[in-house]
Amino acid sequence: MESICKQAAELYGIPIETLCNIGRLPECCDLDPFQWTENGIPQVLVAMGIIGLVTFISLLLIESRSYFMSKVNLTRSLKYLPPLSEDGQIDDDVQAEKNKVAQMTENEIPTHNLVMRDVTKYYGGFLAVNQLSVMIDKGECFGLLGVNGAGKTSTFKMLTGDETISHGNIWVKGCNTVADKFTVYEMIGYCPQFDGLLEDLTGNETLKIFSLLRGVPSYMISSLVQRIAKDLAFDKHLNKVAKDYSGGNRRKLSTAVAILGNPHVIYLDEPTTGIDPASRRKLWDLVCHIRDIGKAIVLTSHSMEECEALCTRIAIMVNGEFKCLGSTQHLKNKFAQGISLTIKLETLPVMNGFQSGHSRAPSTALNSPGFQLNEYGLSVQQFINDHFQGATLKDCHRNYLTFEIPINVMPYSRIFGLLEANKSALHIEDYSLSQSTLEQIFLNFAQKQRSEEENKVLRKRKKEKKPTVTRW
Repeated sequence: MESICKQAAELYGIPIETLCNIGRLPECCDLDPFQWTENGIPQVLVAMGIIGLVTFISLLLIESRSYFMSKVNLTRSLKYLPPLSEDGQIDDDVQAEKNKVAQMTENEIPTHNLVMRDVTKYYGGFLAVNQLSVMIDKGECFGLLGVNGAGKTSTFKMLTGDETISHGNIWVKGCNTVADKFTVYEMIGYCPQFDGLLEDLTGNETLKIFSLLRGVPSYMISSLVQRIAKDLAFDKHLNKVAKDYSGGNRRKLSTAVAILGNPHVIYLDEPTTGIDPASRRKLWDLVCHIRDIGKAIVLTSHSMEECEALCTRIAIMVNGEFKCLGSTQHLKNKFAQGISLTIKLETLPVMNGFQSGHSRAPSTALNSPGFQLNEYGLSVQQFINDHFQGATLKDCHRNYLTFEIPINVMPYSRIFGLLEANKSALHIEDYSLSQSTLEQIFLNFAQKQRSEEENKVLRKRKKEKKPTVTRW
């Protein structure tokens, strides 16, 4: 480099120092790198420091936004709470739960794994969640059901601290999710609806990292990871990166992350979506085991079979409210609209009387245009109408008839007795009697849910009309 500088100086006919000063060849300058000049490094270091500080502060503000907003909400209360129910009807079980939670003292709250008291969420002027109250004890799996737009996602976000609470409180083992947010994080596990996995890590690495974060002793981690992976039937895929997992295996991995670290409360948001039936059964077994050893579980699912298998209590949400609350059998006993009677008739030698298609128009008439019955079908319908007041023919498909009988028309024993005594005369080959399913009850409530278009109209109307707040 020195020879190049000399040649340049000779070419221009000036000393090397002058060549340096006029900026033709700054490389020829013998300058201090720590000088505050264009060619020095202090300016670059200061710029890097400022950028790093600004971005770090921005990150802290983004991450802590909900925390600081929650702190502000501690000093606020809605001046006018919305009505307890949009339609003015509150189920007695829901009201009883509200009363229990409202009467709990500060010393009683820590005895329950999870307590929600009057939890309300507004988005602008739109009421998404309306004064939910419930307490969940250890050894309980609480099912949260509702169609899209009912408020399940907003409720889950408030439970996990992702959303601020407009009014009310949530406690996990006595720790408030607003005032003690970071303590609460140590006591909960969460399987989100959409997998929040580190895509470039293997399943093994993911579980080990989260085990360390959740305080699992290092000597236990390897065996724990292997056992959980085996229980959830993805041990063969442990060494694959998460982005190469199938949808079902991603759900299994997310569920495994949620149960690490011995949490008091586990939130499972549709954990079995996309999982094959055999693996689903294994996941159910694991959830039942976790429930039975004393953990509290909050579960959402679109599978009524799953809720019946896992949940000790269920709440159905409609328009941000609990419309019913209780065990599966309690809900069936309380809200079932009738008993389903399915009859299989003997086959006629010539099946020209039945309609080969499938009709849905219900009728109590003897020979409704909606259902074309052969002589066996007509005699059965006549018998049902004569003996079961208010019974309706709900379905007819070839030699299968389905009737709905009012639930209190007569005892089950008498229904069975009548059918058995007349089985031969009515040419009945087989029959079954069953309660309304949980799915039927759910669909009855779901009909009351506002459509997305109606919700949009409500949001527009209330956009300028936000809930009034006052400081205590």
